[in-house]
Amino acid sequence: MSWCDKLASVPGVGFLLTPHFFSGDTIIEALSPMLDGLVDARSKPTFTVNQHASFNITISTEDGFQIGVDHTRVHVTFHHKMRAKPVSGGPPIMEMLSVPKPYTKLLEDVSDRLIEVACMLPPVQGRKLVGVGVITTTHVAEEDVPPGVDKFIKRISAPWGREADSFNVNVLTVLNRADAWTDKCLHQAVKEDDPEKLLNLTFDFHRRLNAGNQISRDNFSSLLSHCKRDALDYFERIAEGNMFDEYNDRARDGTTARV
Repeated sequence: MSWCDKLASVPGVGFLLTPHFFSGDTIIEALSPMLDGLVDARSKPTFTVNQHASFNITISTEDGFQIGVDHTRVHVTFHHKMRAKPVSGGPPIMEMLSVPKPYTKLLEDVSDRLIEVACMLPPVQGRKLVGVGVITTTHVAEEDVPPGVDKFIKRISAPWGREADSFNVNVLTVLNRADAWTDKCLHQAVKEDDPEKLLNLTFDFHRRLNAGNQISRDNFSSLLSHCKRDALDYFERIAEGNMFDEYNDRARDGTTARV
């Protein structure tokens, strides 16, 4: 089980494509077969078009999916959705619209939706698939973070010798380079100066292809599958914290600069 499952993290996935400027209307028309199925028993839409601009759209569904398409990206994220339900003779109550699931199950759901959306876009001669990303977002109390995240936070606070009241840290680093691709991860940790607010952790693992692949369902599925596997492995490395121990060992040996 992933630590993302234990802490009720939510996922996001996306493809990076070579640029093509579809109009917002063209994107909506291409996605209409999917949208036609997003209705309730009364044929009322269960989605909202949040943004409809010249070259991009954003759609949110009542069950928690947010779909975005622009001139280079197709992405799907998950956010829990709630609404106020009227109650006879009493105040409204909050009703959960999305279905709570472990992160790894939600990751499969957003992946399926991403491939569905990407395959609906009109074909464009010569357009290539050039990247893919997997995101985990977690809201958690500081005392419940995994050991590796705790070490990361302590390193942020170390110069002052005491716990930081608030911080907003972004670290983008190359994880691996190969002949065909480069892996990077954006690490973000945000703590607000409000004891009632939870720590916000976001890790964005993305793979950029040095030469793009042809657009096809098989290529979408294959690239996303491999990236999810490697992203989950890396998220576990972050949680375990061994990389921080390895850094300290190198620092003591004089093989890396101390921070």
